[in-house]
Amino acid sequence: MTERKSITITWRIKNFSFCWQKEERELPGPTFVIERLQGSKWTLFLFPRASRYKEEGSMACYLHHESEENGSHEIEIGFELSALGSDGLPLETVSFIKCKMQGNDWSSPLLLKKKTVFLEKRDAFLPKDSLTVLCRIWQINQENINSERYFATTRIELQKVSLFGVVKKNDDCPIQGQRYHVQFISVSTETSPIFINVRVTQEGLSYAVIKQAESKLLKFCKCKLHFSDATGKEIAYGQGEFQFDIIPLYWDEPNWILPLTFTEQNTTSCHDTWNMNPHLEMDNLNLQCEIAYSIGIVTENIEKVDYSINTFQNGCRLKGKRQKRLPSLKDDMFSLMTNADSCDIKLRTVNKTFPAHRIILSARSLFFKNKLDQKNKGETIYVADLDNETLYQMLVFLYTDTIENFELGNVMKLYIAGAKYGIPSLKDRCFCFLQNNLDASICCAALQLADQYQDGALKKAALNYILENGDEVIGSDKWQDLERFTELKEEVLCLKTMKN
Repeated sequence: MTERKSITITWRIKNFSFCWQKEERELPGPTFVIERLQGSKWTLFLFPRASRYKEEGSMACYLHHESEENGSHEIEIGFELSALGSDGLPLETVSFIKCKMQGNDWSSPLLLKKKTVFLEKRDAFLPKDSLTVLCRIWQINQENINSERYFATTRIELQKVSLFGVVKKNDDCPIQGQRYHVQFISVSTETSPIFINVRVTQEGLSYAVIKQAESKLLKFCKCKLHFSDATGKEIAYGQGEFQFDIIPLYWDEPNWILPLTFTEQNTTSCHDTWNMNPHLEMDNLNLQCEIAYSIGIVTENIEKVDYSINTFQNGCRLKGKRQKRLPSLKDDMFSLMTNADSCDIKLRTVNKTFPAHRIILSARSLFFKNKLDQKNKGETIYVADLDNETLYQMLVFLYTDTIENFELGNVMKLYIAGAKYGIPSLKDRCFCFLQNNLDASICCAALQLADQYQDGALKKAALNYILENGDEVIGSDKWQDLERFTELKEEVLCLKTMKN
C-alpha cells in the first residue's frame, strides 16, 4: 500500500499549566500556508478551558481553515489530530478520512479530559510541563502533493520571585475574625506582584488572602506559602493557583482565597490555642512565598523542515536551496524506530528503556559499532549518563537525521551525546546551532563545552563573542560559572588585554 503523502505539523506548548485563557478563550498556534493545497492558510487553535455542552471538563484542539482575500475555496481533505506522549507516540487521536472545508471553517475537535491530562496521566501528557499536538493533513485524490513537515513552539513566558515577610497582627481587625497583614522584608528579584494578608476566623479556620498588586497585570499565578516560627520550625503551609483574568463586580476588587494547612505536629495545639486566643499562633510567624506567574507574554516560532539530499552541508541548513525530496525515507525510518516488535536491542537510562535496532546504531554511531561488535553481546546497553529526553532525541537523529526539538535548552546535551557516542554529524549540527545563536546567556557554557571536547571551531566562536561583548559577559552570573576553569578564564582575560 502506497504511503499517504501528508503535511505534518508538530506543535509544542511549553509551560502549558500556566495557560490563563478562561472559558471559550483560545490559545492560537502556528499559522502555515500549504502551496500545493491551493495556497490555503491553516491555523491550529487550543481552547484550554472549553465549556460547550460536549466539551465540558475538556480541552479542545481545532484545525481552522483561514479566510482568503480572493474568496473561499472548498478543499476536500483528510486530517488527523493527536496528543503525543513523552515517548513521542499518540495518546489520544481523532481522525477524519474525508471532509470538505471552506475559508473560516473549523474542524471537529480533539478533546482531552483535563482530569486525565493534569492529574491521572500528567507525566505522559505533560513532560516538563509541555503539551505536544500533532496534526496531519492530506488532500483527497491528489497525487502531486509532496510531504512537508513543520515544527512549531509556543512558550508561555514565566517570571518567578521569592518573597520573605513577617505576619503581624492588625489591631483594626473586625469583630467576626482576626486579620493579619504581612510585612515583606526582602524580595529576591523585584517588587512583589501580589499582596498577601492572613485571616483566622473565630472557628479556627485560617487562610491567606491574595490580591494582585496594582502595578502588575497578572494572567495566571501559582503560589506556595510556608509559615515558620522563630526556630525555623514549619507551622503551616498552603499552595494554589489563581486565574487573574477576571473582571471585578462594581467597586469590589477580586481576592483569591488560599486555605492554610497546619503541620500534623501542630494541628492539635494550634486549634486548642485558637479557642482561647486566635491570634497567638499567627502573630510574628515568618512567611516564605514562592511565586511563579505569567503576565500573558507568549513567544512563538515555526520551522519548516525539508527532507532532501544535500539540504545540510557541514551541519548548517542551506537557505534557498531546494532539491528533490525523499520525504518517505524519513517517515519510514521514524516508523521503524517506534516499531518495538522488530527491535533487537534495548538502551536503558536510569528509569526508562528504549527499544532500538543493532544495525542502525552500528551504522550511525562509532560507540555502538564497537560495543555491538564485542562477542559478549547483551540485550540491554546502559546509557545512564543521558536523560530520557536526550536519549529519545538522539535516537530520532540516528534514525532520521533530524532533530525534533532543537533549541538552546537541549542543544548542549545533544552536543555532549554526539561527542560521547561517536556521532560526529549530531555534534556538528549542534555546533552550527550554537555558533548561530551565541549570546551572553550561553557563550560561557559554550566555551567550557568547546574546551572540554577540544572543539577548536566552537572555542574560537565563543572567544570572539566574549571579546566583542566583554562588558555584557565579564562579571555576569554566567561568567562566575567559569571560576573553577582557571586556565580558561585566564586565557579569556589575557586575550582581552591583548585586544585592548
